[in-house]
Amino acid sequence: QMALTKRAVLSLPPRGAVLCPGCQHRAVFYEAQKALGKDVVWGGDVGCYTLGFKEPYEIADFLLSMGASQGVTHGIKKATKGQKAAAFIGDSTFFHGGMPGLLNIVYNKSDPVVFILDNRITAMTGHQPNPSTGINGMGDPTNHTDIAAIAKALGVEHVVKLDQFNYKKAVSTIKKIAKKPGPKVIIPSRECHLLHFRKLYRAGIKLPKYQINQDQCRKCGVCLYDYACPAIYKENGEFRIDENICLGCSMCSQVCPYGAIHPVAKEKKA
Repeated sequence: QMALTKRAVLSLPPRGAVLCPGCQHRAVFYEAQKALGKDVVWGGDVGCYTLGFKEPYEIADFLLSMGASQGVTHGIKKATKGQKAAAFIGDSTFFHGGMPGLLNIVYNKSDPVVFILDNRITAMTGHQPNPSTGINGMGDPTNHTDIAAIAKALGVEHVVKLDQFNYKKAVSTIKKIAKKPGPKVIIPSRECHLLHFRKLYRAGIKLPKYQINQDQCRKCGVCLYDYACPAIYKENGEFRIDENICLGCSMCSQVCPYGAIHPVAKEKKA
């Protein structure tokens, strides 16, 4: 064997931390901004959704510690007059350190919008179960904790669940509840799409992949620059979808203003 005298230099394409293709948190960020506008102070917290602070979402104006999103957002509402503010906190973070913050909001009569992102798993650190998963750390079936019931028990009058992969209805729901007086909790509730996709794959079930019809595409860039799914890229002036990493969430087709994104047609058997 020949001894290596030079260190190999690898030329890797630069890529920052991004949410997974098909991630439902991306959908919530996009829908929240469409529903509430840009003049909002966004409270961030610890989890996959922390990546909301990055472009193009820029939907985490602060990130202090696990569970602090609600407390700081509450303080902003109390210290200002009419400033719109919303907090994002995940299901696992809510169970660990978020319930006291929500109780404080109710007790002190504040009125931010609180998004509790229920993806039914602790995804950021490796898909460990939490009280909303339905199994414990040993893999045994256990009680599924209802986050909506907890929010109501803490005194939140306006609590709503939504499917973040139904774009138009989600935006409409967020707009409607945001106008309610007092504390309001919105619970986007879907299993982590990466975990969901893996389960379906192992069961032999395939979600449809999506592609962009170049004749319909107007090169507006909403799918790549605004919604920013990493499965979408631009090549030779055309926007395309990498079918190898598309997880079939369908959100790109819903946000495309020209209806140019469609499921890939299934091949007919001879």
